[in-house]
Amino acid sequence: MSAAGNSPQYEMDLELDGASASTMAGLFEESWGPGTIDLATHARFSGFSAEQLLSSATGTFHWDWSNGGLPAPVDGTQPKSAGSPLGHFDTWSADGTIAKNSLSLQKSLVVNGKAMLPLTGTISFARELNLSEPVVSNTAAAGNAMPIQMSGTLPVPVLEKPVAGNAPGVQ
Repeated sequence: MSAAGNSPQYEMDLELDGASASTMAGLFEESWGPGTIDLATHARFSGFSAEQLLSSATGTFHWDWSNGGLPAPVDGTQPKSAGSPLGHFDTWSADGTIAKNSLSLQKSLVVNGKAMLPLTGTISFARELNLSEPVVSNTAAAGNAMPIQMSGTLPVPVLEKPVAGNAPGVQ
């Protein structure tokens, strides 16, 4: 902590190994699901109030979440969707940055058995999801791609079903 200037400046390195996902979710009054999380972050923030601290937060993070899952997402046609890639997974690893009141997933991979799903996007500090499967452009397969898109919130994720030909990145 530094008290120089008009407001206090904070810098922290945090590492959690084998933390219970359900216990971590409880800190935010949420229910993320089972599993264990290894988390490392380097963050900087400044201010006096919670709002100032959150809005000024910057840094980097990495997590490995094993044997986890989020609540089954609502997909608009069924109360719950069993086909969500985040409903249950063997591992979800992510690397990214912290800025503008959100986590930006630069590199993320959800593994369930032999299935591997890369996800990029953001999770806001308000727990709002904007995650999608990157589309590889300039390939024959890209024209047929139906990337997964998730919105909603961590407690109530929404699995979007893009219309063929209208998927992001598909020309």
